Amino acid sequence: MSITQAAAMASARARLDEPSSTYWSDTDLRRWINEIALDMARRTESLRGTYSQTITVGTSSYTPLFTSTTNVYRV
Repeated sequence: MSITQAAAMASARARLDEPSSTYWSDTDLRRWINEIALDMARRTESLRGTYSQTITVGTSSYTPLFTSTTNVYRV
C-alpha cells in the first residue's frame, strides 16, 4: 500500500482536527511524515542498496559514504 504525502497530510490534519495550518505548520507535518517514513523503512529494512569501496590491506576502518547506513550484510 502506498500513500502520497498530500493524502498523509490530509489524514494527519483530520486526526489533529485542524483543517488548515493554524497550529501545526505544513512544514512541520511534512517533516514528521518524512521522519516516520524513514523510520519505517529502517525498521522493515525495505530500502536496500549496494555500495562498493576500494579497500587497502592493513586499514581496519573506513568512513561510510552514506551516514544512513544501518546494516552491512556482506563484505
